[in-house]
Amino acid sequence: MTFKKNKAFTILEVIISMAVLALLTGAIYAISMAAMQATQETLEEQLTIRRLEGFLRITRDAFLNLPANGSVYLDSSSNNGTPDLFFDNANSLFGIPSLGGGILVLSARPKPDGTRAFSILRLPKNVQGNDRDRLYQEGHWTSLLPKVIKPHWSFFSNGQWLDEWPQGAGRPQLVRLEINLRAFHDPMVATFYIPPISGMGAAPSLNDLLNQLNQMQGNNPNQPLPNASPTPQQK
Repeated sequence: MTFKKNKAFTILEVIISMAVLALLTGAIYAISMAAMQATQETLEEQLTIRRLEGFLRITRDAFLNLPANGSVYLDSSSNNGTPDLFFDNANSLFGIPSLGGGILVLSARPKPDGTRAFSILRLPKNVQGNDRDRLYQEGHWTSLLPKVIKPHWSFFSNGQWLDEWPQGAGRPQLVRLEINLRAFHDPMVATFYIPPISGMGAAPSLNDLLNQLNQMQGNNPNQPLPNASPTPQQK
């Protein structure tokens, strides 16, 4: 009588096979998670770029379409750490309808994660005192650009940049915004042109201002030039 040998896996072979399978599964999982994280970071970066471009576009349009009786100024009375930019006598700027003018407040409001979000609020014309404070605290703020770090406004007038522009100072020739975004390492600088009011004498044109800034940059290589959108290096 002959016996056939049973060709089954030994316990050691099964254990080795399970270990190899576990290693392969872990490697595949790690690769998949890394790919998903990279994809998510890319999507978040693209979304941030689109939000930034949209914010710069509507902000540029707001300055370009500022009415002849309109003005801009900085106000630090909110005590949120960064002065707010006010558009006085604003009509339908930032896509917000306005009846009989009013005030638009562009504020970099602090967030729990340590960043700020540029948000816009419309205040009715001639609102003052406690009513203004109440609207500022409880009004409906429209978020425009989140994840902002260290925003800084400056104003170009009579050949120099100024960090302060109080109410009643008139219309600056250029407005510059310097910000950092959490998604990018390098700071971004955007400069906005405000058209002069017709009938106010020989107001400098945009080309004249550019020539002035070119001369300033020749004296100071670190002085940024006007740019309404981030450059590839700034992205």
